[in-house]
Amino acid sequence: MKNALRPVRLQVYAVVLICTAEQWAAVQTQFPNTRPGVFRGREFLSRNWGTRRVVFLHVGDGVVASAASTQFGIDRWDPNVLLSTTAATQEETEAIFRVAELNGVPLMGEPIIASNLEGTVPPAIATPAKAGPVLPNTEPGDPIP
Repeated sequence: MKNALRPVRLQVYAVVLICTAEQWAAVQTQFPNTRPGVFRGREFLSRNWGTRRVVFLHVGDGVVASAASTQFGIDRWDPNVLLSTTAATQEETEAIFRVAELNGVPLMGEPIIASNLEGTVPPAIATPAKAGPVLPNTEPGDPIP
């Protein structure tokens, strides 16, 4: 019996949390020949930018879905950083922040624009991860709202 060669997987550098169905559709249109993976009910896509692997994870709407999906993304891929899209509400962003903080994974402050991945993801992953999670529109060391 032959064993198929499996491709070498790159360490996942970032997980981008896609918060709405509309933004997920925008992400999928930018990867027309890629079928999303499904694991434990969560859809995801993967893309490499240079040597950095980025996973796009469809979170769904709501605070609970945001927190659960963030934990799932951290457990599944052990990313260096988390990013979220511009459509995340303040409550969803805070839920993502709390889970990221508990796991020691930085949440980058600059949101990703789902309809312009080529323009927003490479600059976001080019900057080194900051020490600790950062809520959008805050600086490290600011009190947590």
